[in-house]
Amino acid sequence: PSEWLAREARRSALFGRFTVEVIPYGIDTEAFAPRDMDAARDMLGIPRGATVILFVAESVASKRKGMVYLHRALKIMIGQNVEPFLLTVGKGGAARPDGVAGRHVEYTADDRLLSIVYSAADVFVIPSVADNLPTTVLEALSCGTPVAGFEVGGIPDMVRPGITGSLARPEDAGDLARAINDVVGRRETAAKLGLKARQVAVELYSLRQQAERYSSLYESLIQNRGCAG
Repeated sequence: PSEWLAREARRSALFGRFTVEVIPYGIDTEAFAPRDMDAARDMLGIPRGATVILFVAESVASKRKGMVYLHRALKIMIGQNVEPFLLTVGKGGAARPDGVAGRHVEYTADDRLLSIVYSAADVFVIPSVADNLPTTVLEALSCGTPVAGFEVGGIPDMVRPGITGSLARPEDAGDLARAINDVVGRRETAAKLGLKARQVAVELYSLRQQAERYSSLYESLIQNRGCAG
């Protein structure tokens, strides 16, 4: 699904002798679509003028998802006179750093509700210390929400600095705070990134794109097998 995993496969003593193709996951870009931000915030009980930073994971407490680094980044932002509002989604609830307002939504598989959550945020943050091609990033982009995260695994495939979001050095909370500010520091910048994020999601990560890539791959394999025969 990601260029990172493809590189790992090519380096493998077991798989390195095989051809490796990359086909990213596809998502339903109609279900995950931009919603009105003010309406989304009203529905979730979030102040309209807040700087909303979103974190989504099946389990908020998962160490791999890196919530500890987001907490540290938020503390740094507070020290820089930024007042972030932390919106979290996932099982197990979510504690917040002192001085940070927020709202927690229990984990849900309802795509429309998730699209409302994504649309309520100024930025989606993915501070994972290891990940392949997390679908939460694809969902955020499809909803027109720019992304800030660590430059690990397949995240750089989707998060393109200055285009769909901003990247930070892995496990560096200070640089993560900088990446978040790159997105939310100016409303017009966030809006521009959001429009591009939606465009990239529709053009590259739709279910149709995924299906067409698989179809093309299967057709090429059949043709090659026929030639070999």
